[in-house]
Amino acid sequence: MTTLLACNQLKLTPGHSPFSLEITQGEIILVRVDDEHHACLLLQTLLGEQLPAAGGVSLHGHNLAEAGREELLKLRSTLAVVSPQVGLIANLKLWENIMLPLLYHQSEVQTAAADKATQLLDRLGYHGNIWALPGHLATSERIITSFIRAAVTNPELVLYAGCLAELTAVQRTILLQEIMTRHSQPAAPAVLFISTGDEQPEGLQLHRQYDLRCRQSTTTRESS
Repeated sequence: MTTLLACNQLKLTPGHSPFSLEITQGEIILVRVDDEHHACLLLQTLLGEQLPAAGGVSLHGHNLAEAGREELLKLRSTLAVVSPQVGLIANLKLWENIMLPLLYHQSEVQTAAADKATQLLDRLGYHGNIWALPGHLATSERIITSFIRAAVTNPELVLYAGCLAELTAVQRTILLQEIMTRHSQPAAPAVLFISTGDEQPEGLQLHRQYDLRCRQSTTTRESS
């Protein structure tokens, strides 16, 4: 299978050990980091917004450090980000942020996608103003917005960072169930979770885990 994202001897900071990973279609991978700062740093590095201390990141075989702005934007259009810090456009309203990728790829929003977005907003407990700007949303509401945006589009890869701890138990369960439901379907996207905790997201069937925390040796292990 074609590699979507690859890290080659990547070091986030001089104090981190180098690590390498590859993720292909349909795989679910968990990466553990020390704290929220390093979670954000790793996410920015995987998006080509931040240069690593060493090593490199490639998306669809293209080295992000060598990609020009137009190429980088094109590569990023194949993935989705679910995070309270990254991904939402500040001057677009909640509903516009959800629907923007559909408009970018299809020029119009299909009724089925709009209906699914509305249903997920309801299931995840958002009953506020769908025309609110991201700056007026709570952290959990920004996560919900970016998650629904990923759910109604067809990204090849979804990056999750800083999500689960900010959600209620019910919201976490729904989010993870949606991920696994989509994972069971043809052409399921690859999923990379960036976590700062020791817990394993309940119900998430992982292919591999990576521990990048400075206080521990870097390990890679296959999930049973």
